[in-house]
Amino acid sequence: AEEGKAQSQEGRNVIKEYASLEGYIIDEAENGEEAIERVYESDYDVIIMDIPMREPNLIIFHIHTRQALMNIFKERMISR
Repeated sequence: AEEGKAQSQEGRNVIKEYASLEGYIIDEAENGEEAIERVYESDYDVIIMDIPMREPNLIIFHIHTRQALMNIFKERMISR
């Protein structure tokens, strides 16, 4: 289990390093609940997820992410 965590962290570090070099600002959540809060609070260009999400599960996260994106889209259409 610890080896899997180390590999997962190493993969995240590679993605963060590359994204930073390309000029992206990195925002990282510790768990699914925190990720959902951040999706509603911020306007993200890209969301990269660790698939084995436990709290809440991936389907619930997807529903919240989709809703947040629809809200952003509606706000942008109204402000035009």
